[in-house]
Amino acid sequence: MLARIPVHFKIAFIVLLWGGVVLALHLLSFDSYGINEAAARALLLNWSVADGVVNPIVVFGLPDLRVLLFAPLGIYWAGSIAAVKIFTLLIAFSATLMFYRWARRTMSEEVALIGSGLLLIAPLNFSQINAVGTGPYLLLLFALGQWLDQKYRTVQRHLGGWYFLQLTLAAVAVSLHPAGLAYPFSIIWEWRKNPINKQHRTHIIAGLLITTTVILIMRLGWPAMDWGNNPLTQLSHLVFSASPDSAAQSWMVGLVPAIFLAILLLSEFRRLFDDLLGRMLLGGLLLGAVAADPGWAMLALVIFLYNGVDKLIKINQSWSAGGLLGQRGLVLTVIFAAATVYMIADKTQRFNIMQGALAPEDEVIRTLTGELEDRKEPTATISQWPARTLLATRQSAFPLPPPAQDAQGLLKNLQGAHFLLFNPYDTKNSDLTRQVSELSNQLKTIMVMPNCVLIEIENSSRKNEAPASHP
Repeated sequence: MLARIPVHFKIAFIVLLWGGVVLALHLLSFDSYGINEAAARALLLNWSVADGVVNPIVVFGLPDLRVLLFAPLGIYWAGSIAAVKIFTLLIAFSATLMFYRWARRTMSEEVALIGSGLLLIAPLNFSQINAVGTGPYLLLLFALGQWLDQKYRTVQRHLGGWYFLQLTLAAVAVSLHPAGLAYPFSIIWEWRKNPINKQHRTHIIAGLLITTTVILIMRLGWPAMDWGNNPLTQLSHLVFSASPDSAAQSWMVGLVPAIFLAILLLSEFRRLFDDLLGRMLLGGLLLGAVAADPGWAMLALVIFLYNGVDKLIKINQSWSAGGLLGQRGLVLTVIFAAATVYMIADKTQRFNIMQGALAPEDEVIRTLTGELEDRKEPTATISQWPARTLLATRQSAFPLPPPAQDAQGLLKNLQGAHFLLFNPYDTKNSDLTRQVSELSNQLKTIMVMPNCVLIEIENSSRKNEAPASHP
């Protein structure tokens, strides 16, 4: 009976069931806090275009090319955070579906089912959906990249629609994260080793190199990215969700999955490298380590859940024991343990959402929002996270000013602003932190949190106009 049901109806039923459970259990929050800074910039551009205004691109610079994917949100649901989260939920499911098909083709259906099931309940997956992070988008783009490469090879048409679609998706991937560079480089390597003919190879390699170079020049790299994060801290998200509790994000927690990941990569390196999608995951993991974040950690999670499960099944089978427990005892034990840990982490994440718990910088932004609610006049905030600040407060927000020579120069740069929001422990802000401490008589500290401080600018000579933008 089930075999007669078209596969598209089965997929639609599964996504509706999974999405309905996620929403019913309140695993997603629909407020304006916790959204990734880069995603916030793309959303603001889409929403402003829908309203006929494009000034965010002047203030914040060119956002990543998720702005193209967010276009329907700007047209039909401008200003709706719920629409953005549900859209990202569908992106995450689509990525899981494509990786299921990849694992079924390259490994086994058993690996595909187990890996995809665990990915759908992984706390890192939900935290990335809540943050509108790069992880689900990178995974989907990588999977689409492999599918498009196969399609282009089948069609064998020079400079056709499939070719330009491949270049477009490569541009989107590169704009998202340094890990996205694995997309064009993996395809270039594939065509260098396995071309249809010299002309096709030249077109693909030249097109991808030009596209990558143009995107990097246009965006000046990745301006909204945090560099130099400890990868071990980010790998702790493979076990726990990216919760406001910093204790769950210790590098010591990430050390255990890092050791197992290193062993897995050494044993599966050739297998990953010989497969186009596997090469993208491997390359993204290595290239993205310079800006390790939860989105980067999702690449490690996928390798764990698919290649790791496959390796585990082979180890269990090598014992040559009879019966279900003999053939799958180790596998069932590990799956049960992983599912239990994930469900506990998901429950903790749900509790944090219900309690309104936020990361330190979002807690400060929420405090700022409360301060602005009591003011009738328009205000301007200079923030290290300007797009997130604007999204939450609905008031003008600008990036941090360029370095000033002294405290008075900083005060001049802050003229016209009402609040200052930044991380005083960031090495990039060392001069700013020192100069702010010298202006204690004109700057009032309102709130101090780990890695974030909110300061009110008490300047009697403040002008009514907003400060100049500092892209």
